[in-house]
Amino acid sequence: ADYLLGDEHPELVELGTSRKGKPRAVYVNGILTPKEIAVLVGEELSLQKERGVDVVWNPTAGKSVKGFFGDNLQALFVNKFGATDETTRLLVRHLRSRVAGLEPGETVPVYAHSQGGPIVSTATAHLSPAERSRIDLVTYAAASYTYPSGFHSSRHVVSAKDLVPDVVGKTIHYLFERDVQPIALPFLEHGALEYIKHDPGPLPEPSRVVPREPGPCVSLSSC
Repeated sequence: ADYLLGDEHPELVELGTSRKGKPRAVYVNGILTPKEIAVLVGEELSLQKERGVDVVWNPTAGKSVKGFFGDNLQALFVNKFGATDETTRLLVRHLRSRVAGLEPGETVPVYAHSQGGPIVSTATAHLSPAERSRIDLVTYAAASYTYPSGFHSSRHVVSAKDLVPDVVGKTIHYLFERDVQPIALPFLEHGALEYIKHDPGPLPEPSRVVPREPGPCVSLSSC
């Protein structure tokens, strides 16, 4: 499946400038995304997150019959089954390089849209637990419902009106997984830029119950 359906010529595009205290982020695009659109999304991420962004372009045959069926078959039989095509291997190498260059306490933000979700899921499964612990994962409408454990943080932004996360992603998981963040988008909206625009941001810290100090008995039932 890797040989027949996997990508042959993925590319790495570095956007923006590195800033002290803000390690570069990594973005992986979804299906039917030409390189110029992937770069456009990377530029928007760089602007919003105020940091450099490395786009790992997941190639496509374009918005054609070949592109539609090729990308979907690749997502189903390569990415979601954990096969390592060229895009996945490029991402593994790049994440290892970025993590190795971190200062103590720093993490690498990794963003994935649509098919980028299963690509990231497969790639990060090849990292060590120590490497995954230095990654903050954010997915948008991702076509994956399973990911390795042990990220520094993870959150998955979904829309109930988007069939991709509804059918092959994490939409239903918001009922029992705290890191799934549902947002309101128009019916069938799946665009990366719309998801980024409506990203609710980091999850709030879990509330903590502070035990009360025992007080004096005021009645028999309170003793």
